[in-house]
Amino acid sequence: MRKTHIILLLCFLISVGCQERDIDMTVKAQPVDVNADQITFKSSGGTTSRAPEGTTIRLMVFDVNNVNLVIGEDTSMSDKADGTGTYILSGADTRTFRPCQLDNDGQPVLVDGKWNEDKKYSLRLTMENTTNHAVLVSPGRMFNQKADGTGRVIFPLDASNPDDHNFYVSSTVPVTVSDYRIYLSGTSMSPVFSKVKVNIRQSEEKQEQQVYEIKDKTLILKNTSQKGDYYPNLQTVDFYEDSYDVQMNHDAVDEVWSTGDIYLFAGDYTPGGLGSLGISFTLLVHAEDDEGNAVTAEMPVNMSISQILNRAGYYVYDVIWTSESVILRLTTKDWANEDSNDIVVDGNAKTQIVGEWRFDGNWINGGGGSTEI
Repeated sequence: MRKTHIILLLCFLISVGCQERDIDMTVKAQPVDVNADQITFKSSGGTTSRAPEGTTIRLMVFDVNNVNLVIGEDTSMSDKADGTGTYILSGADTRTFRPCQLDNDGQPVLVDGKWNEDKKYSLRLTMENTTNHAVLVSPGRMFNQKADGTGRVIFPLDASNPDDHNFYVSSTVPVTVSDYRIYLSGTSMSPVFSKVKVNIRQSEEKQEQQVYEIKDKTLILKNTSQKGDYYPNLQTVDFYEDSYDVQMNHDAVDEVWSTGDIYLFAGDYTPGGLGSLGISFTLLVHAEDDEGNAVTAEMPVNMSISQILNRAGYYVYDVIWTSESVILRLTTKDWANEDSNDIVVDGNAKTQIVGEWRFDGNWINGGGGSTEI
């Protein structure tokens, strides 16, 4: 009888050991539930609005070094667990991310007139209790991967495309997957662009007002690009070009030449970052010589501005020319609320003189003593 008990006990221990090994060997990528206390859209001045029902989101989880997407194993629920899932905020409870099929533009796919909500579109991971880096983008459009062998995640963006102006990205958020759940707290998303306007006018104090125009009606922006590859996890961009031309329009009533509102990739436009933002144009000043003959003088203007352009910030540069110099004045606002007082250079004023150049190219003052403005 005692021998029988021993044999049964050995069989039980062997059985338990086999079961434990089977569990370890069959770990697969599993859907991850995502909850958030509140998802908001945020402007540079701090204005926030709660993400409404119908907002689509792509959640992306990068490795511990914040380099590449976390890749899981193939499962029967998807072709590949690729470290990303697509969701929609639906119903009264927008704290719950509901997995949903989205098209490449981040719009929900309809089946029988309804959003195609299914857990197979959820993020799937294999690891537990691992801290990684998460990024949210909205709309939840499809990403590309860099064709340089690194496979880095990018979103090709165009500053002239209105759809890209409304592409929102969160900062990188550390997340820990616990029991195949992720909880996000106080996550906000902002546009990746800044809005900029450049106005050119004569000084009102100029003793002799002259007829002038901008050569070829063109202003050149340097050390920036209209198009680029945006890295959501790094919050940086690879420019396609190093400059581009902007057409200017003349307002005869206010006697000002203006670019109107244009969009630039937000970023660190300083020598240690993307490089100082260059603004170049040529003034054509029409006058008469001492004998009354019509003459035209060309005055090239090249300015270099070292400044951080914040996401969703609105920067108005007024270039004011006198007989001897060009003055640069900066007004900063928030593009969502132009009446709000946003971040400015060296103080709380909404408008200030940043610097001044003589037409011979010599810098006069401004910018805290820097030779760049």
